[in-house]
Amino acid sequence: MRNAIAIAAVILITLVGGCRQPTAEQPDPTAATVMAPATVVTDDEPASTPTVAPIELELPTAEPPDMVALRAQAIASMGAAFEALDLPDIPAAAQVNGTEISMALFTEYLRLRLYAITMQNEIDWSTQEYQGFLPQIAGEVLDVLVQSEIVMAEANALGVTPSAEEIVSQRNSLLEQLKAAESVDTDSEVLQAYGVSLDTLSHLVSTTLAAQAIYDQQAALGEEEQVRASHILVATIEEAEAVTQRLEAGEEFATLAQELSIDTGSAAQEGDLGWFPRGAMVEPFEQAAFALEPGEISVPVESDYGFHIILLQEKAVRPLDPSWAQLRQQELFDQRLAELEGNADIERFILAD
Repeated sequence: MRNAIAIAAVILITLVGGCRQPTAEQPDPTAATVMAPATVVTDDEPASTPTVAPIELELPTAEPPDMVALRAQAIASMGAAFEALDLPDIPAAAQVNGTEISMALFTEYLRLRLYAITMQNEIDWSTQEYQGFLPQIAGEVLDVLVQSEIVMAEANALGVTPSAEEIVSQRNSLLEQLKAAESVDTDSEVLQAYGVSLDTLSHLVSTTLAAQAIYDQQAALGEEEQVRASHILVATIEEAEAVTQRLEAGEEFATLAQELSIDTGSAAQEGDLGWFPRGAMVEPFEQAAFALEPGEISVPVESDYGFHIILLQEKAVRPLDPSWAQLRQQELFDQRLAELEGNADIERFILAD
């Protein structure tokens, strides 16, 4: 199930746009983005500084000349998708703590998601090749709506529910972006193109604003144990052992990092990765770095990126840099929403298998 940050960071991009085009060898219309694992291949900034995304879309810079035809094809193809799903004619898709999620809302969210995928990848949902993905896509949309309800309930409990004025303002901003993306002039035209109502866009916007408000309410974080380390990354154990031998012979770590490290970002900084807390790097690297004392150099450490020779520069309990503090804050946010979800009474009336 998508985590809570995904509601704020992915709903507007994933449901409205941002799908990776499937390859001929392995079509995958469910893939919204490719997320890299934690990495030590950095410059001065951490590999990831996630935030709750604002209501903003990446829009195309030019309108394809056949957009009208593409829209017509997409709508026809989506009809085949809904026919293949054969959703039941019932009032509610799910219920969260006694509050129903209507089939109408679920259908519009699903239509929005399918429209994005279909337009970006020109998928023909009448083919069995793609129909196999439909239950997964529909299930993810239902998961998003379940978590949206949990987010809104928590925002209400905390007294940070977005105001009607905020929702309308952000919804209107979103409509302007969608009109630009579709090259249409009126709200009704863009709503018709996406097959959604103003109420559904308001629901989407209010969930995003509520998630942001919950995130912002979290307490500021204090100090954590951190290390400042440098590394030399090479591809093979033989190369790593050769580096170790040269270091033992008295050559400078910084010089060898510039000369040999395949992590070009840190190599330009003489291997220096800066300060980082636990959880910032891949696990083998982190364990080795935090086990060292200042001035010590590790034996070769293997990770998915190759072999690292690590020099620990400093170790201290210190305030988190803003980017790492933001990452920690997001982790706390995810944990809180996961706890709320775990304690929620959730019933799914569709896609329960």
